[in-house]
Amino acid sequence: MGTLVSLSFNIMTIPGVPVHEYAHALACRLSGVRVHKVCYLRLGNPRGYVLHEQPDTAWQHIIVSVAPFVVCSLAAILLGIGVGLLLQAELMTKQHEEIAGPFLCWLAWAVGACAFPSGGDADSLWQATKSREISLFGKLLVVPVVGLIRLGQVGSFFWLDLAWGIMVGVTIPAALIKNISPAL
Repeated sequence: MGTLVSLSFNIMTIPGVPVHEYAHALACRLSGVRVHKVCYLRLGNPRGYVLHEQPDTAWQHIIVSVAPFVVCSLAAILLGIGVGLLLQAELMTKQHEEIAGPFLCWLAWAVGACAFPSGGDADSLWQATKSREISLFGKLLVVPVVGLIRLGQVGSFFWLDLAWGIMVGVTIPAALIKNISPAL
């Protein structure tokens, strides 16, 4: 039963995987870490990956590891706001809204649900604590980030990623639209 539920969740969150991997690749490029290969989506585990050079600093390690959390969360919020504004504008027939609304909400949720860094991200970050090139201060920065990522992994067992996707893809956008729509 657990495998079937996990498989269903993995299928339902497919649109978020390329956004997650894009966030890693973007963070690498912006922080000066050379990217060798990006696989945005594939069947199997991992569902996507970014192969890059070893970051030189603790900051680069942290930025590359947590970029999906920031990028996927923001993308889900923006998608959710876009969905809400599109539906409020009444540009579509009721019939089209009934199809597009749930589809676009699912898309926003799927991107948000893929925000949490993976175990591989935590493993990679943990390796930085063993590097001689990383200062003691850098290692002290990395350890709590690894702890938070691992905590997120435990939370995922209790569907925290599903709840996070709902919060950033649906709940926050709905609240923002409700508060700004009278001004529109």
